[in-house]
Amino acid sequence: MKLFHCTVTLALLLTQAPAQAQTEVEILNSVSGLVSECKTYIQSADSKAGETSPESALNAGLCMGYISGYAEMNSIHSGYSKTKMYCPPSIIQYDNLIRVFLAWAEKHPESLSKPRYIGLTLAMRDAYPCIKKS
Repeated sequence: MKLFHCTVTLALLLTQAPAQAQTEVEILNSVSGLVSECKTYIQSADSKAGETSPESALNAGLCMGYISGYAEMNSIHSGYSKTKMYCPPSIIQYDNLIRVFLAWAEKHPESLSKPRYIGLTLAMRDAYPCIKKS
């Protein structure tokens, strides 16, 4: 009987773990997850102390990597397509893109559960719309 209870308990624990892990992944891949990473980046960038924990450095790097990759993707996309996702100035620093995204996310809390790429696209389109020339 003890073996049966142990087996049932183990089976329940194993079936619950993937669901919880997926929820954590969904959070990390959401606007909320990117906001958290990018706030860490901004705190590190604005800090005069210069010391950060390994976790903070990782989160800051994840933010910068995602934002810079997204900006590069927009540049590549605009080179192959007549349409652009957004139209930033010709020279812009990634720090500015991060701050634009964080400001947008603060104004749009209803979007925190959306995928990060959707939130970032909406933020960049709001800040840097492509104006059609007549």
